[in-house]
Amino acid sequence: IQKIEQNQIVTILKNNGIRVGATFNFDVQNIEKLLENNFNDISLVSVIKKGTTIIINIKEKQSLDKIDNIS
Repeated sequence: IQKIEQNQIVTILKNNGIRVGATFNFDVQNIEKLLENNFNDISLVSVIKKGTTIIINIKEKQSLDKIDNIS
């Protein structure tokens, strides 16, 4: 179950000047920190810049109940 929705991420990015079709002049590490600081449920975030595109990978924290059911 996802806790963080895509539109929440897009909203945070837009509010910080990162928009679809706009020139990309941001450091990817700053974007990673921005997302980590705005979402408590992120355990790992990576941002990759490929040309004019950014790829964002997010891993969400798992609840202890879900981890107990796996083992």
